[in-house]
Order: sequence, then structure tokens, then C-alpha cells
Amino acid sequence: GLCRQDVSRDASMVQDVCHLLRTYDHAQATFFVCTDYIKPTDAAILLDHGHELGNHLRKDISNYYCNLSKHDFERELLEANQHLERMLKASHGRRSLLSGERQQDKIEWFRAPQGRMSVAMRDVLKENEMTNVMGDCYCDDWAFMEAVDNVQSEQFQKEQTERIASLMMRQVQPGSIAIFHMPEKNFRHTGIVALEMFLERCKQRNFKCVTVSKLLETYPIKEFPKRIDESSK
Repeated sequence: GLCRQDVSRDASMVQDVCHLLRTYDHAQATFFVCTDYIKPTDAAILLDHGHELGNHLRKDISNYYCNLSKHDFERELLEANQHLERMLKASHGRRSLLSGERQQDKIEWFRAPQGRMSVAMRDVLKENEMTNVMGDCYCDDWAFMEAVDNVQSEQFQKEQTERIASLMMRQVQPGSIAIFHMPEKNFRHTGIVALEMFLERCKQRNFKCVTVSKLLETYPIKEFPKRIDESSK
């Protein structure tokens, strides 16, 4: 999945990312979006290219949602779902430009901000037949990207993007869920370079990047492959 950040400053790189993913064997992704940040036009572009949307709530607020009551969290969750479902409805009936498959018609995937879950959140998700999607391939890429934003050095940029790609590739295995944060113009913009390096190395290892839904079609949860480091124990 690709986590989405603030594009309120007309800084969207959705077109750039979609073009990059298409270049690598029509790679697809699940975009976990904050509803205060996603534009309907960007959502339409993502859906038209065969990607899917997941719920990342309104904003990525530290230590907020995990401390809400069950009632308050459910209100936040359903409001975000309704916002996203309006975007799905706007494109309902069209077929993706690349795959020719019918597009997503409901929101079933959720990612907790900062990955922080509570019992209340777990119960609400279960009652609403939604699943919290975590990743096993992650490296705080956003921190490396923001460090590059503050240092005007091509060498430093090269080092940091290489570090992101290398750290991710050390973790990725068949069935992995890799998490990248969305690059924007003038903010975390080098993320697209790291993403391209990651995609190229996945291609070299004959990995195909797909949405969470497609991944679970291939590997139902009860049949999910063990990680190499687990199966060797």
C-alpha cells in the first residue's frame, strides 16, 4: 500500500506515481487515504488505473483515534467511509483503463494512523466488516524524505533514497505488504525516486505489485505464506 499525505497545496503527484506504477508491469497499489486530503479528481485517476482506496481516517493525527471511545471512533470511521464511497460512486460502472475490471464499489480496508490500534477500534472494525491492514515491509521512509527536503545536496538525496530502497528490499518476500508514503511536490518529493528503485528491484526478483484485494485473492489468509525467517524456525 501507499499511504497518502496532504495535497491541499495543489502539490499532488498522483499522475506521476500512476505513470511510474504503470511502467513497472502495470503495478497496482492500495492507497490508504486521509479524507481531508484526497481530491475527487485524484481519486478518479487512481481508480481508473486499477488501484483501490483504503480508509486512513480524516487526518493522520498522532495518538488521537486510538484514545477515542467506541462510539466516537465509529463516527470517525463511518464519516470517512462515506466520503470515500461518494468517490467510488462517482466512478461506479466505469472500468479501469488498464485491467478492464470493474472498479471498487466499497471500502473494506483500513489502516490505523501510526499503526496504533485499540480494543474499541478493533471491535468497531469487526462490526463493520472491515480489516486493519498492517505491513511487514516498512522503514519510516517519510523521515528519510523529509530529511532530504531540508538538505540541498544531490549526494545526500542519492544516499537517502538508496537507504529507503535497500531497507525495503531486505524485508520484502512473497506475500509482503510494503508501505510507502505518498510524495508531493516540494514535500517528500524524493519518495518517487525511492519507489522507482524499489519497483525496479522487485522486477529483478520477479515480484509483481498488486492491491491488497488482489493479494488476498492469491493468498487467502489461512493459506498465507510464512515469512522465510519464520518458516525456518
